[in-house]
Formats: sequence, C-alpha cells, structure tokens
Amino acid sequence: HGRERKGPKGEFAQVLALDKQVLDGKEGEEGTKAGEGKYCVIEAGWVSSWLAFVYYNDSSPAPGKIQNSKLLDHSGCPIEGIQLASDKKSGHYRLIREPVWDLYCKLYKDSGPKIWVDEEPYNEPEKWQVDEEWLQALYKKNNINPDDLKVRRPTGVLEEAEDTEEALLQQEEEAKEEAKGDEVDIFTD
Repeated sequence: HGRERKGPKGEFAQVLALDKQVLDGKEGEEGTKAGEGKYCVIEAGWVSSWLAFVYYNDSSPAPGKIQNSKLLDHSGCPIEGIQLASDKKSGHYRLIREPVWDLYCKLYKDSGPKIWVDEEPYNEPEKWQVDEEWLQALYKKNNINPDDLKVRRPTGVLEEAEDTEEALLQQEEEAKEEAKGDEVDIFTD
C-alpha cells in the first residue's frame, strides 16, 4: 500500500502534530483562539475508515479520497436532517480545523469538495459554504441554473441585511413620532 500509518512520520502522527499546533495557536489564522476561526466539514464515515487504517491493524485499507459530496444534495445544499457526529453519538459529518483538512487533501488527492463554516454556531449546516468551483461544475453536470436556487451568500450577510432593514424602519417610525410632537395645531384653543 506504500503508506506509513504509524510512527513519527506516519499519517496519524502528522495529523496529531498539526492538530496540536493549531490548538496551541502556532498554525492557522493569526489572532484566533482555539474555539474560533474556520472549520472544515468532513464526512464522518471517511474519518472512521481513516482511524481504522492508521490506528487499529494492518488489515484495514486506506480510506481513499474524501467524498464530501455525500453530504450534499443534487443542488449542492446540505442533505435534510444531516447531523454532526461526535465521540458520543453517530452522525454524518465532523468538523476539523482548516490546516488539518489541507493535510488530509495533500495525503488523499482529489478529495472534496471543501465545505467550511466560519461563524458560530459551527454545527448548523445552513451556515456551510461550499467550494464555488465545485458548485459550478455540479450545476453544469445537473443542468441547474444557479439563479433558480435559493441564493447562497457568505455567512452573516443575510442577517446583517435584515438587521439593517429593521433598524431603518424603526428609525423612520421614530422620526414620524418626533415630527408629530413638533406639529402645531392651529385649530385648538
């Protein structure tokens, strides 16, 4: 198989070392704490296969490329009812730091698509952002007009727009109320 599973140069050691660097703040985005930043989504079944490959015994084969497309529907949106997996419960996906995702992609060529979330709460698939190049290829393959889909915006933009609209309406109402107080009624005694 030609892959080194264990030992100081093995995949397991590489991933653990990088994960520790990220948690210690030595790798990744400047000025971010351990619980902040960009997380990448990774298909949970792939993680289980990879752990069996690097950790358990020599009879488990390498997992092959990561296929995050299993987590998305025909239009590139998260499948309905998708759940975050953890050590305590099964699910469809896990969250990993971006440098760890990049290492997995280096080790397992043609993995993808890259799916990430950079806004809390990180476990909401509605906040996922999917690699634009991959999405365009999917739209072409499935003969989908992106204009017919629900608009995908970077996280936070829609909420900010709604907040701004509400604030403007509230300011307008307050201005009307103030204007009423400034009116002079010439018909009252």
